[in-house]
Amino acid sequence: MKKYFYLFLVILCVACNKQQNTQLVFEKVPSINMQIGHLISDADTISFVKYDTINEKKPLFVFLQGSLPHPLIIQLNEERLWWANMNNIDTSVLNSCNVIEISHPYTPIITSIEYLDNQYTYCPTKEQGIYDVNYRLNNRLEVYVNRANKVINALAKEDWVDSDSIFVYGISQGYHVATYVANENPLVCAVGLISSNPFGRINGIINSYRTATIQGKITEEQMQKKLESYYAFWAYMDTIPDTTYVKESNGDIPSNQFGFAKPSVDILCNLKQPLFIAYGTRDPHAVRNELLPFYFIMAGKKNYKMRPALGRGHSFEVVRDDGSHDFEDMYPEKISAEFLEYVRSN
Repeated sequence: MKKYFYLFLVILCVACNKQQNTQLVFEKVPSINMQIGHLISDADTISFVKYDTINEKKPLFVFLQGSLPHPLIIQLNEERLWWANMNNIDTSVLNSCNVIEISHPYTPIITSIEYLDNQYTYCPTKEQGIYDVNYRLNNRLEVYVNRANKVINALAKEDWVDSDSIFVYGISQGYHVATYVANENPLVCAVGLISSNPFGRINGIINSYRTATIQGKITEEQMQKKLESYYAFWAYMDTIPDTTYVKESNGDIPSNQFGFAKPSVDILCNLKQPLFIAYGTRDPHAVRNELLPFYFIMAGKKNYKMRPALGRGHSFEVVRDDGSHDFEDMYPEKISAEFLEYVRSN
């Protein structure tokens, strides 16, 4: 682990000494068929992984991961590294595109498993769910969008990137990031939005309360108390600065809560790029995608495809009638292949 840390410091020092506006630096990762890229500027450094070590001109497939500070590569032991999200990308996509994945802010790109909690998130103090303060202060929608746009703009100038074929593919939290990136960045040619709620996080949470009431799991009175408590929480969040909140709580800062609560339906209706939307019909985090075609019809939008996965959950795993999940039967990678097939046909 030390050698990666020292190499990273050297890269930063070189960049600072040269005082360049931006600089792209790549390093190969021993024992794994990947490269690590660093986009270095005076303001910050954005790191990402690139699958495979051959820089052949192909479409750029930008994978935007979900929430929480998950490292992109996990050091399982002295000899073995593992790309944590490889099960989300099909082999056909890896072979035909230059696939990159951007790290979250203030999250090491390679991390030893001893620094991960039981959700495989990075906890520098090794305490469950206690994340780096700088990560928490930068865990905001606009930060993710800005980072993705900077990487896309830089890579579009590389000889090995087909700048006429740049695709963004966002899962869960990445769904919302990809939506805003596509809306802002004219280089993006197609958009894949996977496993999230286009009406924002609040919609999903309140829907879960209502569903629990209908199913008889809680009473109407209990639901109303939950709602009133939730309203009070949001009213409080609206009055407190991010920097104050991180001292009081380990939860998401107000900027994160409000940013990812925004409905994105109007943006989706006006996107010019081909749009592919996939979700599991038993995923509570992805409710309301079924409403999008009605909005698209009213907006005159035609260049989209809805891909419901019947009886599947957040990771396209089987969800049984009793609510249990079968993660032995799941196919998230299949969805990425279907997205690429759709893009090629449009």
